[in-house]
Parts: sequence; structure tokens; C-alpha cells
Amino acid sequence: QIPLEDYIVTVIDYIEMKQALGLTLENKLPKNVIELHNILKEQIRDVTEQQTKENFKIKAKENKIFAESFNNINKDKSFLIISPKESKDLIKEGQEMHHCVGSYIERFANGYSKIFFIRLKENPEQAFVTIELDNKNNLIQAKGRFNTEINKETSRYINEFIKFMGGRI
Repeated sequence: QIPLEDYIVTVIDYIEMKQALGLTLENKLPKNVIELHNILKEQIRDVTEQQTKENFKIKAKENKIFAESFNNINKDKSFLIISPKESKDLIKEGQEMHHCVGSYIERFANGYSKIFFIRLKENPEQAFVTIELDNKNNLIQAKGRFNTEINKETSRYINEFIKFMGGRI
């Protein structure tokens, strides 16, 4: 009931997904190949999501070490830097800050980006500034609420952190 072209693409996807999941291929195509394709697609999505969550936690632990080390040696009286612990932390930050960091979960999990939150020491639970570094610790962006630019004092603090990380501003 679907166009032949779409059916062929679905069959090819089905075969590739079975191989990706390490499942044995049948000698004949099952009659319900479209239904089985959709089930495999969900299984692959679940595996991918689980892998992303695991990778995210690993990267978050690495980032936490950087943040805590910096906080220990930098005795700034105004700011604190923290790392997200879970993917939902990026979503929450994006919602509170009204910017798109919540969509950077994959970037963070695959190591393309490092995300840190700058907080005011007097109110560490309140979102203040979000920064994104590339995988070489160079600054990609630093944004306040509604993607606003940051002030000079915050910028100086971020620059110190970037230098600590061995990156470029």
C-alpha cells in the first residue's frame, strides 16, 4: 500500500537495522516487514538514546573535574562555574535562560562541545550565563538570558577559565 520506491527503502533500512543490532537476517522477507521495520527503528532509537545518556554522564564527570579544579584555584568572590550532570540540566538551563542550549545534548555527549554554567556565588541555583567550548577548549559562545551578550566582569572570569582549560578566547 506504499509506493514501490518507499517499500524498497524500508526493506533496505530493515536489513541495515537488523545488521546494526546484530540480529540474524531471514532467508525471505517477512510479510510484515514494514511493521518490523518500525519496531527495529524504535529499538535503535532506544539504544541510541541510552548510549547518548551514558556518554553524557561520562562527559559531565570529566567537566565536573575541570569546574571544581578551577573553582578551587580561582578564588573569585562573585562567580562559580559548574558542569551539567545530566541531559535534563541542559534542557532546564535552556528553558530558564530562553536560549537553545537544551538542544545541545548530542553535541555535549559526543564530545563536540563542553557546556558549563556560570553562576553568581550568592545564588548558585539561579541560571546566569551559559558557555560552550569546542573540543579543544576554545570559546564558541557565552550567552546570558535571551542570548544577550555578557558584561566585562563576567567576560574576564570566563577568559580566566578558558586559559585554565588551555583554550583560546
